[in-house]
Amino acid sequence: MNTRVTDDEYKELEALAQARKQTMSEWVREVLLGQRGEPAGHAVVLAEMMALRAIVLTLATAQAQGETMSEERIRELIRFADVQRFRRANEKWIEAANHYMGQDPIKAPSKIRNTGQG
Repeated sequence: MNTRVTDDEYKELEALAQARKQTMSEWVREVLLGQRGEPAGHAVVLAEMMALRAIVLTLATAQAQGETMSEERIRELIRFADVQRFRRANEKWIEAANHYMGQDPIKAPSKIRNTGQG
């Protein structure tokens, strides 16, 4: 298995492996295997947080504008947030990955290093 990281990322990962007194291969294997099953759980939590965020922001905006939300309107808002939550969570995952990689969403990666670890 190979991957590419920037020189700075490689140094950071190497330091983490050294701190555990492991080779890079040992450390990477441990981290990868330790993540089995995790992304799905994280995706659900993020999706729920995105739905809650949408609900809270909409209610706060309505209140700030002096609007009264009927019970039916609040139920519609909750249904809409539930429908959109995974799409919004996926957008946040992509946004976070691009930020982590130091990229704009439309730019290609630069200064990538192949670790050659396998």
